[in-house]
Amino acid sequence: MKKIIALLLSLVLLLSVAAFAEGEPDPALVCCLSNIVIETTTNGETTAVNLEGLETYLSVDTSDGLALVAQAFNGDDSLLLAVAKVVGSQMHFGIEGLDKTYVTDIPNLQGLDTAGMGDSLRPMLPALLSLELPMIDVGSLPKLDLVPIVSMVGAQTEGDITTFSVPSQLIDSLLDQILEAVKGMDISVPGMEQAVAMLEQVRASGMSIALSGQVVNTADAQTTTLDIYPVTGGQTAEAALLTLTLTSAQDDLTLAVDMNTGEQAMNVANLQIQTEAATKSLVGTLDIAGMMKFNLALFQEEGLQKAALTMESSMDSSFALTLAYGVDGGRNMLDLSFAAGEDAAFEVVTHSAAGSDGAIQGDMEVSAASNGTSFRLTANFEKFLGSLDLGGYELPAETAPIEEISSEENSEALQTALAPAIEYFTQVMANAAA
Repeated sequence: MKKIIALLLSLVLLLSVAAFAEGEPDPALVCCLSNIVIETTTNGETTAVNLEGLETYLSVDTSDGLALVAQAFNGDDSLLLAVAKVVGSQMHFGIEGLDKTYVTDIPNLQGLDTAGMGDSLRPMLPALLSLELPMIDVGSLPKLDLVPIVSMVGAQTEGDITTFSVPSQLIDSLLDQILEAVKGMDISVPGMEQAVAMLEQVRASGMSIALSGQVVNTADAQTTTLDIYPVTGGQTAEAALLTLTLTSAQDDLTLAVDMNTGEQAMNVANLQIQTEAATKSLVGTLDIAGMMKFNLALFQEEGLQKAALTMESSMDSSFALTLAYGVDGGRNMLDLSFAAGEDAAFEVVTHSAAGSDGAIQGDMEVSAASNGTSFRLTANFEKFLGSLDLGGYELPAETAPIEEISSEENSEALQTALAPAIEYFTQVMANAAA
């Protein structure tokens, strides 16, 4: 039974991916999955499950506030109706058949007026329906000139070389001004309070830094070297702790970070970014101490926008994330894939086009593989604007914390509410086994 419930929840999650991948007006944006077929292969043996008659819906409803509605039908028979609605700074969740609404707080909505959230979102639904990912026109990376910036701290220039230094007293004064400005502002940025507290601790400890460096300018490139010296008790260290070397040329930027270990400099990180305007491409590489390497590529090929992010590690762990989208064969295409090591892979592919009525129709394929077992789901989907018919269902007035939904006291009621869906999947699995 737990596997059946997990399968049901997985379908709802897959529906949410489809709804937002493509992503007075009608109050609801609806996405429907149908003709769902699931194949599982283990040890070379494939089992196919055809979810015949099943139609699942995920809708963003703005008719009364803002709500996310999940529905499932077997023909005309309702299998599931679940509603998650924003009420004040809380999320209210209910399933048809349960006599309670389960509530959880949404910290990011504290102090905000959410009463008109649905009305504000409704005019945006047509744009969300036809939302398409943009093509990325990578331009040419220019050669940087940092001389005007370092000149602001009293730099001196002789020929092509500009030298500069920043004493710890000036840096401390700037940090104090920043702290005072930040503490006087009402900023609700995650982690901001912790960052401010950490900075205050550093200032209270008496530790600081001093900077010195030079900028060497040539016709083709400019190289800036920045040495960072620790300052303790007003005493500046004789040797730099860190050295940053930035080299900038047309279409090429590199940054090296070296640490002084006392006897020799140890490279901590290297960053390189290269661009090519003619092919609208960008290639970036970040090497961390030779132990971990990240590669990013953005480019256009055969009318499609493509992106690839890979990570290589000396500890035998690696991953690759690739994305391709655009118009393929007259239809919008999206291909998102992820691979971890040699054994785990996941991919989502969708093709879609707008019909004469404005609805978006398409098909999707989701596949995954791990340790010799593979999974494949195919389905048709449709996205459109409309109004929802909940059959008179409303969230119950009695509320309880969301944690209680799986309690022993409520487990029987939950199974009763999910009984139509469980019965459907039980029958499907039995037919597949036969």
